[in-house]
Amino acid sequence: MSANGVPRRPHRSPLVDELSATDLQAINTVLQGREVSTEQLGTFARVLVTSPNGYSQGEALRHKLEVLDRPTHEALMGALLAQDPDAPAPAVEVPRFRPYSIGDLRVRPKPHYVLDELLQADSLAVLEGVDGSYKSFTAINWGLCISYGRPWLGRPATPGRVLYILGEGSSGLVKRIDAWQIACLGQREEAPNIQFIVDDMPQLWKGDADAVLAAAPGPFALVVVDTLARALLGGNENDQQDMGLLVGGADRIRQATSACVLLVHHLNRQGSSRGSSALPGAIHTRLRLDREGTSRLAVLKVEKQRDAEAAPPLALIARSVELGTRDERDRPETSLVLELSNLPESVITAITAPVERLKPTELQGLDALATAVQPLGFTAWRSATKQTDSTFKRTKDTLVRTGHVKHLPDGPYALTPKGRTILAAEGPGSGGSKQGPMDLDGPSAAEVGSGGSGGPHCLTSSGPPDPGPSCPDPDPGAGELPWR
Repeated sequence: MSANGVPRRPHRSPLVDELSATDLQAINTVLQGREVSTEQLGTFARVLVTSPNGYSQGEALRHKLEVLDRPTHEALMGALLAQDPDAPAPAVEVPRFRPYSIGDLRVRPKPHYVLDELLQADSLAVLEGVDGSYKSFTAINWGLCISYGRPWLGRPATPGRVLYILGEGSSGLVKRIDAWQIACLGQREEAPNIQFIVDDMPQLWKGDADAVLAAAPGPFALVVVDTLARALLGGNENDQQDMGLLVGGADRIRQATSACVLLVHHLNRQGSSRGSSALPGAIHTRLRLDREGTSRLAVLKVEKQRDAEAAPPLALIARSVELGTRDERDRPETSLVLELSNLPESVITAITAPVERLKPTELQGLDALATAVQPLGFTAWRSATKQTDSTFKRTKDTLVRTGHVKHLPDGPYALTPKGRTILAAEGPGSGGSKQGPMDLDGPSAAEVGSGGSGGPHCLTSSGPPDPGPSCPDPDPGAGELPWR
């Protein structure tokens, strides 16, 4: 009723007038539990949801509506279509948690890949390898392929925005981007769908995720953190609490952007994962790069793919690309792109096989026995190593347990053939490779793979590149390669 007792003519709220009939239908569809696209949701999310720091409003609305029960749906719809534009919208308490039935779970959106068989949307992933194993080259190539929607080694990429956070080696970043663009596009150009945060590395374990999102609002298809160690400066990788905080920061970015958040991580000298078990337990995907010695060959292996079968290993070869520029001494500048290699399966298996490595204290223990004129008893062996009692006990127990040392019946300790072999490869003066010894039958891995059959990584596995400037032919004769 109006003030003079005349019935007020029903009319719609001005709020509704801002929305099209299509938008209203989309709202009603969502409130009835049916799926609509993020693009539809984005047009009216600003009206129903206040998203912190400008995150993806469509995604924010989708997540908020997802937890509402039917009465709350009706209350929201009633507020939106209120007849009195001056009436305050009723306060609606949104439950924090929602239990799902099996039927509910079956109709939830299924996970999809942003890079087929490798990286899933809305997930945490790790790409790990020892220093110099092409981790950053690979991650940059992935980011560029996704930003352009181009396949990588025949694997389709879902086009989307990419954020690359780089804490080390930014001086060589442009050269790596140029190499990819020249190889795959035929020219250097601006790439609007990829952004970089360089040098000032966000400390994800200290709450910098929100600052990242404020500077670069989502949504993103891929967010790369290169490297994990740089995002944990001052923290302890082996401490469960510190690693848990870092994982929480990465998860914050994932939840806000629906991206695959890829953490680039160094392996230790022994080729094993570093850090607390909080990391492998939290991630969806674990990828590993193994490089064959100092050659141009590497193998990418999927070690974990949650809720999906792991893809077979990929043999890669690095090819040098001339950038058309010259350095301060007038030398041609080059960088690398990664291509498929035609390595046989036996060589791939050899490259990815675990390589046994011992700690320096364990090598000291073997060396002490090797240089002794006769087997040593416990006390004499410990004295020869010059280790403390506790350290030597761990050394002895490990070497005996792993079969590198044998405890003889009459008391002393002696090297086994296994111990002599590893000491020759890894011990003092051995000249052993950091990557570990390789004993491949037939031609060397570098010779086998030098004529990579897959072509540049922007090619599909079965034919020519996508329409547009073609990628140059592989150059098996590329010379010495720049690693930085």
